[in-house]
Amino acid sequence: MKKTYIKFKMFIALSMCMLVASLGVVFLLGSLPSRALAAIDFDNIIIPESCELPCHNDYWQKSQLFEYAEFTQSEDLLKIQSYTLTSASFDKRFVLLQNQRYYFFADVYTTSTSGNISISIIHNRTRQTLARTSINRNVNGWQTLSIAFPSGQLTGITFTLNHGTQNLPTYGITKFQNIRVKGPEYNLDNNWNILGVVIREIDVDVTVNRVRRNVNIKMNDRDINIAKQRFRDLERSLNVMSGGQMVANVTTIVIETPLTEMRAITTTMGGVGYAPRSIELRSLVQSYVDLSQFNHVMAFMRTACSHASQSVPTSWAGLYTGVLDNIHWSQVIFSQSRNCTWHERAFFPERTLIHEFLHGLERISIDRGINVPCIDAPRRNYGYGTSLTERFRFYLDFMNRNVAQPRNSVTQNNVCRIGLSARSYQHKRPTGNVGYIYSLGIITSIN
Repeated sequence: MKKTYIKFKMFIALSMCMLVASLGVVFLLGSLPSRALAAIDFDNIIIPESCELPCHNDYWQKSQLFEYAEFTQSEDLLKIQSYTLTSASFDKRFVLLQNQRYYFFADVYTTSTSGNISISIIHNRTRQTLARTSINRNVNGWQTLSIAFPSGQLTGITFTLNHGTQNLPTYGITKFQNIRVKGPEYNLDNNWNILGVVIREIDVDVTVNRVRRNVNIKMNDRDINIAKQRFRDLERSLNVMSGGQMVANVTTIVIETPLTEMRAITTTMGGVGYAPRSIELRSLVQSYVDLSQFNHVMAFMRTACSHASQSVPTSWAGLYTGVLDNIHWSQVIFSQSRNCTWHERAFFPERTLIHEFLHGLERISIDRGINVPCIDAPRRNYGYGTSLTERFRFYLDFMNRNVAQPRNSVTQNNVCRIGLSARSYQHKRPTGNVGYIYSLGIITSIN
């Protein structure tokens, strides 16, 4: 009778948790923008290459059986503590490439004297344990556990860090750190080949207030020289601000063929205006240069002149338009808006180019479950001011994993530093599985 009562209590508690979790998901889906949803969706991440697995809260799920366990996470440590026998774990779901060999690692320390302290691989659908490595009880202190796992035809797995198991529960403290996966190796390096494209002329039709009109704008020689200088500034700043963690090589070309197609769009941040998509830029550029040599293509164009009637409506100075053919695409503009002089100021005139380039690294980092600040979020969220100097400091810290994450119940008094690490610069292509599409919503006209 007592066992039945306990099981009934556990069933009720589990049901309530599932209900609360469901309501929480519905609330998030209804209230967060698509980009914010993508930023917290770390489930089912493909591992095509070797990577370190971060310890921050958004990345790991927690599970437990039997008695209560305490879960603690810091910047580089996961900890489970229980005072009575229990089974608890940190879990992460992954999608593996088929027919590849993977290696899972974790450094483990425990005060437990019984039970199963281990790492394991579990089948996502059947929940069957496919592989497990347990600690050596004859070793005191930290020890490294590893699993060699051939994926075969299987793709969906869960990697678990176990403080006890169902059959062999435990109590005490178990810590995990240096958690990592070694997958199929690709040729990784920190070289970024960036193509700066200066588009001399645009000749496009736009619709404003239901009136269709043609806009034809040409850059003069001064515009061209400023654009070329900003690309030189971009190369220098990326190499310096990254602290040597990346090597930027910027090639600049001037395209004489007019850009003839722009779309009315809304951006993920709510901006409205006209811009070419990646596919339109590719059509224009690919006859001038072999695009396969480059990791990022950034276009520079003028969209406005002194006559409002001869201007393309835009509400941004720069735009990251996503990934096409494993190449990141972005654009920056001369306009007559309040941002029109950003490229001519004495201090940090290349900041818009830096911003759009970092969107690409932000996309890759989120795709691989790396905790980075949101580039477009108000910088005050991370303790930075609104001045140009503070903006520079934010980008600098972002590029060197030095942004202090806002304190919460997880980090408590520990300051968790987030941003790009040296490994971040080596990954140039997204895995393609996360719904983080820095897309442009197409609209028919701007009223």
